[in-house]
Amino acid sequence: RGVAPNVVTFTTRLRSCRSDEQRATVLTDMEARGVAPNVVTFNTLLKSCGSTAERDRVLAHMEACGVAPDAVTYTTWLSACRSDEER
Repeated sequence: RGVAPNVVTFTTRLRSCRSDEQRATVLTDMEARGVAPNVVTFNTLLKSCGSTAERDRVLAHMEACGVAPDAVTYTTWLSACRSDEER
């Protein structure tokens, strides 16, 4: 019934998540429904990471899924690293 969720739906849901637990739930639901994440999904996850280790895990997952990073991916990652240094 209704419209089946797609990568846009799930990525939008990720943007509203406030915790790692919520993001994990969305990703699990996404996987269970057979919806593959795309570069925008991973960029959204990168923006929510609080540490370099978390960002590295997102990049590794991205690579494992066969999704190529883009300019936004690298800019987000580098900006976050700069923020880490400023803390």
